[in-house]
Amino acid sequence: MKIFSYCYNKPEYLLLQNKCLRKFIKEPFEFYCIDNSKEIHFENQFKEICKNNNIHYVKNGKPDHSLEGTSHYSALQWSYDNIISKTSEIIVMIDHDNFLIRPVSIEKILGDAHIAGGMQSRGHVYYLNPCLMIMNTATMPDKTSLKFKGRMIEGFGTDVGGELYFYLKKTNVNRKELVGGIVEKNNPILLGLEDKYGYPHTFDFIEGAFLHPRNGANWARVPALEHGNREKLILEILAANL
Repeated sequence: MKIFSYCYNKPEYLLLQNKCLRKFIKEPFEFYCIDNSKEIHFENQFKEICKNNNIHYVKNGKPDHSLEGTSHYSALQWSYDNIISKTSEIIVMIDHDNFLIRPVSIEKILGDAHIAGGMQSRGHVYYLNPCLMIMNTATMPDKTSLKFKGRMIEGFGTDVGGELYFYLKKTNVNRKELVGGIVEKNNPILLGLEDKYGYPHTFDFIEGAFLHPRNGANWARVPALEHGNREKLILEILAANL
C-alpha cells in the first residue's frame, strides 16, 4: 500500500500527518510527499522532513499555480499519470491537512470496491472529494483514464475532482461512498475547546477516523484570526490523540 500526501506550504503538517498515519493505520505502507510548493524554502523543508522520517519525496513535475484549483489539480493529475496509474496495489490520495485520530484499516474501508471517497455533487454530476480517495489499482478497470480537473460538466460547475464523474459513471466501476459528516459543536472530538477558539469551524469527520478542515487554503477568505484559531484547535486535538 502507498499513501500520497499533497503538500503545499505547511511542512509541520507533513510531520504531524506522518506521525498519525503511522500510529493509526493497521496495514504497512509507504508514504509519499508530493511537493506542490512554489517557494524554495518550503521545498527544502519538505525534502529535509522526508529525508529524516522515511518518507519518499517527489516534486510535482508539472505544476500550475495560476489558480488555487489548478494548483491542486496539477499535483493530483501529474502524480496519478506518472506514478499511481503504474501501480497494482491499494493507493491512498490524501490532503496534507487531513489527519487520522482513530485506528483504521484502509483495506477494510475499501473492501471490494475499485475506488472510494466522499461524494460531491453539482446537479446530476457527482465526483469524489480529493481530500481522501482510496483505490485498488490492481483491480480498477480503465485505470489510466482518471482525470481530476474541475470544470463545467454538462451545465454544472465543478471543483477539483470534477472530471472523475466520467470515470465513476462507467457501469463496470465499483465505487464506494465514504461515510462522513460535519463535526457539530459539543462533539467529544473537539475536547470541549469550542469556546476557547470560537466555533463553528467546519471540519469533516470521515469514516469515524479522519479529521479534515474544510476551506484549508482559506479560499473563502474568512478573517485571519478565525482561520488561525481553527489551526490552533486542530493542533490541540492532534496533541491529545498522538
